[in-house]
Amino acid sequence: MKRWTQEELSYEAGLHRTMVGQIERERRNVTLATMESLAAALEVDIGELLAKDGGWSSQGLAMPSTAAVEE
Repeated sequence: MKRWTQEELSYEAGLHRTMVGQIERERRNVTLATMESLAAALEVDIGELLAKDGGWSSQGLAMPSTAAVEE
């Protein structure tokens, strides 16, 4: 499991940092292409990102943007 800051995830997924923050806060709708980018960066299936019990938070996407996290 990857545990990154928003900045690290956005870099790995090829997305803008603010977009990742907006997705985390549910302020932005996500396209399939964006989901594919996030899943590829995190090395998980898209289904894992959508799973109720194993989704965003367990993938490190709910971490504050300034938090130090482990990989």
